[in-house]
Amino acid sequence: MRRLLESEAARLAATRIDRATLAELRGSAQALSHETDDTAALALWADFDDAFHDAIAAACGSTRLAADIRRYRMVHHALNRLRMTADLIPQALREHLDILDGLDDRDGEISAKAMSRHLLEWKAFYVQRFAALSTQE
Repeated sequence: MRRLLESEAARLAATRIDRATLAELRGSAQALSHETDDTAALALWADFDDAFHDAIAAACGSTRLAADIRRYRMVHHALNRLRMTADLIPQALREHLDILDGLDDRDGEISAKAMSRHLLEWKAFYVQRFAALSTQE
């Protein structure tokens, strides 16, 4: 569901999101990429991921779509804090930067595809993590 909602939000936001928000997100990503302490990096990551997805939802131009995204992200927020590890941050950042590149270029299709790829990767990650947990029981 998140792939459908957030890919559409990214497509719509590409022509609506302001440059200041994009610059702020890039600055946060840059700061996160330089964090060397794993505990601090994970805390920064959770905040960055929330801000990133919230900014795109807010810029999509649809209050209904943004509200639906926020509702689905509440579940992800909990998973993000429980299962994310610092070694995964570089991959996640690359995916977020791909989305930002599409938004910076004002290209809705590239933004939507990058968002879809990003969410597909993390869906696979969480499915694998939970499958591993169920085999340990």
